[in-house]
Amino acid sequence: MSDSAFEQQLSSALERVAELRLKADRAEGDEARDLLGEGLEELGVAFEELRVAQEHLQTQNEALAVAEAEADAERERYQDLFEYAPSGYLVTDDEGVIRRVNLAAGELLNVPAKYLTGKPLAVFVAAEDRSVFLGQLSGLRAGQPARIRTLRIQPRPEGSDVRVAELTVVPFHDPDSRGTQLRWQLRDVTVLHQSAAELRRLNAELEARVRSRTADLEELLTEKTKAERRLEYLCDAGRAFASSLDFSATLDNVARQVVPAVGDWCFIELVAPDGTLRRYTDRGLGEDHAPRLRAWEENHPPRAGTAAELPTRKLLLADTAVPPPGLSAAEADQVELFAALGWRAALWLPLIVTGRTIGALCVGSARPRAWSEADRLLAGELARQVAAAVRNADLVRQLEDADRRKDEFLATLAHELRNPLGAIGNAAHVLRAQFEPAGEVPPAVGVIERQARRIARLVDDLLDVSRIARGTLLVQMTTVNLVEVAAATTEAVRPTANGLDLVTELAGEPLWVRADASRLDQVLTNLLTNAIKFTDVGGMVTVTVERADDAAVVRVKDTGAGIPANVLPRLFGLFVQADPGRDRAQGGLGIGLHLVKRLVELHGGTVEARSAGPGTGSEFIIRLPQAGDGEAIRAA
Repeated sequence: MSDSAFEQQLSSALERVAELRLKADRAEGDEARDLLGEGLEELGVAFEELRVAQEHLQTQNEALAVAEAEADAERERYQDLFEYAPSGYLVTDDEGVIRRVNLAAGELLNVPAKYLTGKPLAVFVAAEDRSVFLGQLSGLRAGQPARIRTLRIQPRPEGSDVRVAELTVVPFHDPDSRGTQLRWQLRDVTVLHQSAAELRRLNAELEARVRSRTADLEELLTEKTKAERRLEYLCDAGRAFASSLDFSATLDNVARQVVPAVGDWCFIELVAPDGTLRRYTDRGLGEDHAPRLRAWEENHPPRAGTAAELPTRKLLLADTAVPPPGLSAAEADQVELFAALGWRAALWLPLIVTGRTIGALCVGSARPRAWSEADRLLAGELARQVAAAVRNADLVRQLEDADRRKDEFLATLAHELRNPLGAIGNAAHVLRAQFEPAGEVPPAVGVIERQARRIARLVDDLLDVSRIARGTLLVQMTTVNLVEVAAATTEAVRPTANGLDLVTELAGEPLWVRADASRLDQVLTNLLTNAIKFTDVGGMVTVTVERADDAAVVRVKDTGAGIPANVLPRLFGLFVQADPGRDRAQGGLGIGLHLVKRLVELHGGTVEARSAGPGTGSEFIIRLPQAGDGEAIRAA
């Protein structure tokens, strides 16, 4: 029961007593006594109720005292918690003026707590964040919801290290001041903030390193791709240069490989055999370059000595309009030439073979261009390949030219020898006619006749070799019996086989082939003559004609000197002799077997030489395609 309820009950009882007293004063006799009894009864009841109420009130007061004691204890604990809490706690009014503050807040602000009361909290916020704090106060006064903010705090004195605190605010209504106050929690997060900043710095540094590494890897990958493309390009160029030894085709390949992969135009300068410098400008240049080049050459005659006109180093010009300093006279002239051709950037690359400069590769660009190190390496390797290809093609061209002149010389020599040989033969015939009636023909006449015939055969072979080289040798193809041709040739040669056993093993049936009978006779005569020449007295030469599958085969085998193993692969080459050290009386010019091979090939056949080595004899095998049945029947 509350105090007010008890007082109300007591007042009601007193009012009832007063009312009964008034009635008693008016009553008389029994009525008075009854009223007095009733009043006493009611008074007793009232006093009993008052006693009960008093007891109840005492119980409540005791409970209230206990509660107040507990509340005081709680307030003390709260005060202890408030004072000694690890985080800073403050209470301010809605203007931010400090009313209460705990020890942690004082330590954070570096001011004893008792000196903080009445100070604006804003003065402890760093100048950089003060407007944010004041804006938060204004928002709280306007009813905006509270927000947690992280602000920089400036402890005292000024200049102390700035701390970073997380501010949590809770508005509440103060019944004492009947106004709004603010409870603040200041949690020092400087270390956390520094750690986060350090972590962000480390992350940023790591990301920067990752980006740098990624960029490096991408650059490496790009360079690898470029290097692979350059290698592929050089491989393709090498294959193209190796595809032909023809000089004109090589120049075409150079132009195709250089333009447009390296530059827009190109041409080659080479030292000719006569020592002059020649420019090959018919490939790799535009139509408008020819008149410009002629005009420049008219005004710039060659200097004495071609070596001075060749580059001694790679010259890379980023802009021909701005030549680099320190150029030699030859380099300066070359830069002037490039500019006259309309080239804005250019390369002048020496073509070096076995340490000797044989020329230069000139590459031009329509625009100024900064040549990179990769361009330098690519250009240098390309120049090396071009030098080798051009040199090889030029050597082949020189060899072909020398071979052509050799063929022309042999043909001329053979024709020139025929006239004196005819005169010698006629003179021998006249001498024989003079001495035969007397039966005393001098031996010298026979020697003259035999040697004249031998020289005539050599001259005929020379003429045939020359005709084959020029592609003018004619063969009259008919269907002939190879057995008959071999038999006739063997019998014609038999008189020269003095002291040898010349054996024929001929097929018992005709072997028809498409051939020129006179040329087959020439082939077999050469083989038999060689076999007889290199077989000693008492030896054997065997001629075999047989059928092997669809081919007609002729074998000429001897027991003579044999052929060294190192000579067999080149035996049918022109001017090759099996034993050049042998007595030159039995030697020759080394054209007979070459002529045999070429004549057999003209008939669609093959020839093969076999020998186990010196002193074991040799065997030559000719295979010719047989004629068809219809051709054989018509020939028969």
